[in-house]
Amino acid sequence: MDFVKVAMQPKIGAQAPGAQFGAQTANHDNSTSPSSGSLSNTVPAYLTLGGRWQFAAVASAATDYAIFGYVIPSTHRFWCTGVDIWTVNTGAAVATTATIMDWSLGINSTAASLATTDSGATFGPRRVTLGIQAFLSGAAIGAVAEPIRTCFENPLPVEPSRYVHIILQMPLATNTGSQVIRGDCLVKGWFERVGDITAGL
Repeated sequence: MDFVKVAMQPKIGAQAPGAQFGAQTANHDNSTSPSSGSLSNTVPAYLTLGGRWQFAAVASAATDYAIFGYVIPSTHRFWCTGVDIWTVNTGAAVATTATIMDWSLGINSTAASLATTDSGATFGPRRVTLGIQAFLSGAAIGAVAEPIRTCFENPLPVEPSRYVHIILQMPLATNTGSQVIRGDCLVKGWFERVGDITAGL
């Protein structure tokens, strides 16, 4: 009975399911700063379940950028209990205009692209608002935005082989030279093995 209790413990979100010590899911390597991601609506900047991120400052746009896009293993379901995001300004002070960062979570898309739509067996991401951060015009290097911390009272299920996206829109911003926006993203939750009483193995 004790073995069954242990076996049914789900895997934490920081560790990919599979082996006893599965691969780390977050973009967070030892003594390494994140490489600057390319902002795109169709190709995630990072293929991890959160972690460290950064990108060169861009101009205002209504585009939804896929900062993170992580596909859940086909053998497991992921239960998302919340998302935390911290953001800091680096490289150069914010110039010309303020910077607004509108964050959301996308779940259960069948593809990495945020432009994926519902059609037959194809499904686009189901979006959940996370919150907004901002830097005022002139914000110095080292300015920190108010952290975003969310907790879902009812965990959100992400089905096997579907994507978890962390999405950013910047409706007000300026592409100041040398300015880099950097941060951390914690996707909270756990993996559960599908169709097996030994959940999490």
